[in-house]
Amino acid sequence: MSLKSKTLVTAVCALLLASSAHAAVDISGFGQVVVGQAGGDAALFPDSLYDDNVDWKNESLFGVQINASLNDTVSAVGQIVASGADDFEADFAWAYINFAFENGLGMKLGRQRLAFYRYSDYLDVGYAYPWIRPPSSVYTAGLRNVDGISFNYAHSFGSWNSYAQFLYGGYEGDVKVGGVVQQQKTENLMSFVWELDYDSWAFLRLSYHLPRNSVRGVALDTLVDALIADGRPELASRLATDGDTAKFFEIAGQVDLGNWFVNAEFTSRKRENAAHFSDKQDWYTSVGYRAGAFTPLLTYGHRSGDPQLEFLDEFAPNDPFYNRVRNAILKDELDDSYISAGLRWDFLSNTALKLDYTRFSSDISTRLDAHLISAGVVFSF
Repeated sequence: MSLKSKTLVTAVCALLLASSAHAAVDISGFGQVVVGQAGGDAALFPDSLYDDNVDWKNESLFGVQINASLNDTVSAVGQIVASGADDFEADFAWAYINFAFENGLGMKLGRQRLAFYRYSDYLDVGYAYPWIRPPSSVYTAGLRNVDGISFNYAHSFGSWNSYAQFLYGGYEGDVKVGGVVQQQKTENLMSFVWELDYDSWAFLRLSYHLPRNSVRGVALDTLVDALIADGRPELASRLATDGDTAKFFEIAGQVDLGNWFVNAEFTSRKRENAAHFSDKQDWYTSVGYRAGAFTPLLTYGHRSGDPQLEFLDEFAPNDPFYNRVRNAILKDELDDSYISAGLRWDFLSNTALKLDYTRFSSDISTRLDAHLISAGVVFSF
């Protein structure tokens, strides 16, 4: 066990001992053991660490959540997750104080989940959704948690239930995008979420997010540094992700008829003043059928990204940087499709077996076809 993990364990034990004397403490947990293997023409399945070797570690994890109710209004919430992708190093995913006021109003202070997607709050809780993982065509953002303040309001009227949230905060640290670790600084993030549910069978979600990002540790850094060394700092700044404002829009919906259900989600991402970052539109549609303990489902997803080739006008065709910049821009071009067939079997209480086969194909010649076979046992307590 590393020093970091030992420190976390010590902190949790101290919290439990201190809280138990003064507050009601609820402990819950979740986890999964997932095995997978990729195949096809690509060395890795896109945006993952899976290759042609059988892998038991990449998506396996264990988490514990502690909720200490201090009084009728205030509670302290902590969630610790140890993931195989991080060599099972335990880390705080959540650490916030929650205020539950009257009339459905609430407030959180501290580290909390950034709700880019419908299942953002449950990304690590495989038991909470039908797939073995949320659809890869949409769930691609590396930033998951932020430090800040959020306000929420929940209200019911008849068979309708409404929930709204506003969050302001930031984050500085490592994030993983497609298995690659990047150093990211996010400032002045504003996030808006609204959800509407009708009688548990119809659901609609809208969200809009405005993060200001600076990122290092990507392949583009070498090109940026070379442009600066060549006396072109202005062009380098347009390629770098340095204080650039991104715009992230999401809409999700579900119709649940008891046995049959349909899920869909769409996202749109744009980034200002970042010449290499293509405008992206990602979506998926999933259809499932509950037959007792079994839930088979089919999912189709698509990713598109239009590169900003007009930035090449800043370089003459015989410029030694022309091809390097062109290749960097085209790396963000996307025209990808995902088709998945999955099965969930709830064979015991709070425990389920999941199977999945996902096929990836692309109309971009440099993005090679691949497939991924995976299985896992998920649980919660």
